[in-house]
Amino acid sequence: MNTMHCDTPVRRNGEFLQPYKVRDALNHFIPITEVRIRGCLEVHPTFNCRFMATGRTYTYRLMHNSTHRSAFDEGRAAVADVPKNLSLNIEAMNDAAQILVGTHDFSSFRASGCQASQPVRTVYSLSVTREQTEFSSISDGEMAHITIYAKGFLYRQVRNIVGALVMVGSDRWSAADLRKVLDAKDRSRYKYVTAKPEGLYLTHVHYPFGCTVEEMVSRRDEIKEWSFDDVPPWERDAELDSEDDETLTPPGSAEAK
Repeated sequence: MNTMHCDTPVRRNGEFLQPYKVRDALNHFIPITEVRIRGCLEVHPTFNCRFMATGRTYTYRLMHNSTHRSAFDEGRAAVADVPKNLSLNIEAMNDAAQILVGTHDFSSFRASGCQASQPVRTVYSLSVTREQTEFSSISDGEMAHITIYAKGFLYRQVRNIVGALVMVGSDRWSAADLRKVLDAKDRSRYKYVTAKPEGLYLTHVHYPFGCTVEEMVSRRDEIKEWSFDDVPPWERDAELDSEDDETLTPPGSAEAK
């Protein structure tokens, strides 16, 4: 679930539009091939969907061992930078990925354009699994899912991690090599290809009230009263630099003023 924050006009009688009407109106005008709005909630005027989040989950869809890809995955999944007939070692990738779980200096996985003030990030979980593709009958490839949940990310950190894990899955690196890359704290020390953007999905934005539509709706009354001032300063997204955006300044900070 991704989130957005929009302001709605006040009617002449002083009432706001009902959330379900906002949802229906947005779905009417947004092309169905782009996105669907599943739910709307009224929130506190100071609510900020970016800086009040407690974490994010990204999923990366990666095709491998394929000589002809399904047209349904074109632009929706990336192709691993390996020979077409090579099947990635998913188990080895998943085992090596656990090295990156925890709080580390991720300088070896940040892009040169990263503007984050410091490179330390906390990864809560990281897994590599197989996906049974829906259109497997018309595609001879395999699909891997790399799922990472963290409080925040450096610029292109996820795509760099995927690229490094492909090196492990294709037997060009061992888990020990991945550890060396992490410990080097220098992106230029080891050469690997940054994964392409096509396979990257922001699948969940986490809040104290949950990360699914159902969880959020069930606690709508609490959310309505939850303000930016209720978030402890150390939790105000100090390290949530977007995976593929420039660093933004939290509202109310000295820099914003």
